[in-house]
Amino acid sequence: MRNQIYSLALVQSGPLTITAKGPGEPALLRVCNGIRKEASSVYYTANDFELLMDEYNGAALTPFYGQYRRHEFNRSLEKSENGNVVMMLRGPPNFKNLVAWIKDYHLWTNRLAPVLDNPYGASDYIVKAAFDIEKAMIRCTWSEVEKALQAMQHAMKGTCSPWGRDEDDEHDDEFH
Repeated sequence: MRNQIYSLALVQSGPLTITAKGPGEPALLRVCNGIRKEASSVYYTANDFELLMDEYNGAALTPFYGQYRRHEFNRSLEKSENGNVVMMLRGPPNFKNLVAWIKDYHLWTNRLAPVLDNPYGASDYIVKAAFDIEKAMIRCTWSEVEKALQAMQHAMKGTCSPWGRDEDDEHDDEFH
């Protein structure tokens, strides 16, 4: 009976769009610990979620993904590698955000990564390559991974790729 009430209060017919700015968890999940324990699994397993990574800011969504992963075992139907979560990368390339996201991926157990089995476009290939570097260096320290990612960005500086731009690099316009 309680799960039916929680479903009426927490489950939406369409996907819930999650961005770095919100929405946060529903108010019902913040009422008390007892309700949170009972209702969280309904919220996280019965809804579909769209994670919008503006400017490749995946690190901002790591806390949401951590909450989601706590309830992942309750899912009865896998919809994708990330369950009932669809990730959408959008906005202009931002290598600083990508590096912060890969750092979260490297250091946290709640590993939120894009599913790029079939990359589409240059940005998908670059994001996939950056995550592949981290996966190849999984046993390395973060500073070693970060140096490899900096080398990757440095290699892109001489190309037309916006991924090679630094916000603090005065000479970016010389190459682009």
